[in-house]
Amino acid sequence: MASIPYTQNTPVATNSPSQDVNNMTQNTNSVYSIWNIDHKTFSDNLAGEHRQVTMTTQSNPGAPVGQGALYADNVRGDGVAWPVWAYNSGGLQQIEMISFPVTLNAQGVVPLAGKMIMQFGTATINTGVNFVNYNVAFPNEAFVVIANPASLTLLNNNQYYTARVRPSSPADNKASFRLEAGTNIPNGTTFGWVAIGY
Repeated sequence: MASIPYTQNTPVATNSPSQDVNNMTQNTNSVYSIWNIDHKTFSDNLAGEHRQVTMTTQSNPGAPVGQGALYADNVRGDGVAWPVWAYNSGGLQQIEMISFPVTLNAQGVVPLAGKMIMQFGTATINTGVNFVNYNVAFPNEAFVVIANPASLTLLNNNQYYTARVRPSSPADNKASFRLEAGTNIPNGTTFGWVAIGY
């Protein structure tokens, strides 16, 4: 964002208006420019209301006793300016990940409080080991996954299955989970799953 010029102490009491007209015009225009950042501005029926709040990434500005500070920082090292709340004891709390992609259909992604992410969906698998992709790769790590067959009839006849996250060291942990179906589970079986990570 470009800087906005402003000349303080204008007009000068001992000057004639013609001497300060350029600075006064500049200052008037700059007031409009400042208001026009993130706000509905003059001549708008909703003048003064926020359109948005824009913040540039910075380090913790600190907060005096009895106050808090909202700012943007790359707290996760992923190049994204996340909103962060700093409170006066020195602690930080990242605000819920509003900017993470959210989908609420059969294959869903939902941000949770405390930087957590829940994903859910369905997968059609075959007998043996299957690797099922998450809807969106977790930014850091998947913690847990639960899967169940869509048809309750599969719970009979010693038909077993296991679902688990992949080891945290490979990058694949963020992208997919392991779903193993026993030999009594037929090919083309549909499972529903839920995973949580961050």
